[in-house]
Amino acid sequence: MFSYEPPDKDAVTVATNGINGLLLDVKGKSSHAGSAPEAGRNAAIELAHQLLQLKDLGDPGKGTTVNWTLIKGGEKRNIIPSSASAEADMRYSDPSESDRVLADGQRIVKKTLIDGTEVTLRMEKGRPPLARNPGSEHLAKTAQALYEKIGRTIEPIAMRFGTDAGYAYVPGSAKPAVLETMGVVGAGLHADDEYIELSSIAPRLYLTVALITQLSGGGEAP
Repeated sequence: MFSYEPPDKDAVTVATNGINGLLLDVKGKSSHAGSAPEAGRNAAIELAHQLLQLKDLGDPGKGTTVNWTLIKGGEKRNIIPSSASAEADMRYSDPSESDRVLADGQRIVKKTLIDGTEVTLRMEKGRPPLARNPGSEHLAKTAQALYEKIGRTIEPIAMRFGTDAGYAYVPGSAKPAVLETMGVVGAGLHADDEYIELSSIAPRLYLTVALITQLSGGGEAP
């Protein structure tokens, strides 16, 4: 299977990260911030405490990252907030890391700062990882050999982003073999200055045609 995310150089991707979301919710108790702050249970303060505790959930050695990116809390400036929440972006390549991160996180949030607050942590699973595998590696070597016919080189790489290619990969199986970043070369994804290199259109189109021709048994690729 070919997936057509744009690489930032002449490359094909044989491994991508998976994506999960972590959702942290804190329930406290509202009260007037001026006349009776002590009667409240400040969910925003508890959230800040939890974020500091959870900031190292990732594992650099395994390439797992957990970054807290969204924070919400409070109604008005003069009200002690009764609720607060945060969301984190998780990227990983080792499938076992999903269970590990959630278990570690749920253990950590049991240690609260403010008595009377309730803290919950849950995970929303997203795209699975495309792990390094023999099928994709072999397909990348085929792509390299075909690209050399037009005097160009192509590099098999691993990327930290997650893509739909992960859904096609079956762990422990060589089929289907998956290659990501088969698209034209470019950069600045999702930014105002996103672009493609026009000079990459012809060679990248050749690569797709050549791979399909050879893999389908239609004869030697041009």
